[in-house]
Amino acid sequence: MSFISEYIAVLLVTFALITIFASFKGLKGQKEDSIQIQQWLTRESWKGEVAQGKLKTWKQTTTTNNYNHYYILTFEFSFGGTPRNYSAVIVLNASEVIKLKKGVPLKIKHQEIPPENIAVLSVEFDN
Repeated sequence: MSFISEYIAVLLVTFALITIFASFKGLKGQKEDSIQIQQWLTRESWKGEVAQGKLKTWKQTTTTNNYNHYYILTFEFSFGGTPRNYSAVIVLNASEVIKLKKGVPLKIKHQEIPPENIAVLSVEFDN
């Protein structure tokens, strides 16, 4: 019992530092998501070319747009003949998410090469 009373201040400070560190670590992971979401929200205001890509993976974010979620789509896209993987966000509702499969074509808007801004305009579910 005397051990706890002697070191309670050190234990509380250590716990507080660990909590603060974990909080900042979680915020750091959301920074890239917020940049991609901002690019998607401003996609109409920046000039760029529209191209096709193929879906590789997708991940739901915790951010919502009304009742729909933002999804980070990773896709293969070719600049100058060299295919590379890129990621961008799109808002999808639940009925669209169940249709996602690897290889589904995507319509992508990008600015410059390599892309400074990139956004998924649509998922071509009919193909």
